[in-house]
Amino acid sequence: MLIVMALVLGAGFAFVMGIAPNWYASMLDVNLPEHRGTMIATAAFLDALGRALGSWFGGYMIDKFIYWGSPLPISDTIVFSALTFGIISAVLWLPILKHSRRDFEEIAIILENRAKELEKQQ
Repeated sequence: MLIVMALVLGAGFAFVMGIAPNWYASMLDVNLPEHRGTMIATAAFLDALGRALGSWFGGYMIDKFIYWGSPLPISDTIVFSALTFGIISAVLWLPILKHSRRDFEEIAIILENRAKELEKQQ
């Protein structure tokens, strides 16, 4: 059972740790430079909010697993949280994957046009 839990936990961490850098990159790269500061602040705020709520939820679930008679409440909470939030996070990434290429292309075109305008002014 320990090996199965370790594999599930490893898969969950692979999804969670792999998404974080992509999330910041996608928040920044699909916005114009003048909006990127706002997006960094928004991303940092949402990340801090998620960490705070995650700590509260983890404590609540450990308490519930103890009440339900689980022999390993912390391990059960980690596996449950990694699977639950990993699946939710993966589902929420689907719209981003669908629209991100078009957004990257639009930003590239806008920045290229700005560069051409600056060259004309010189």
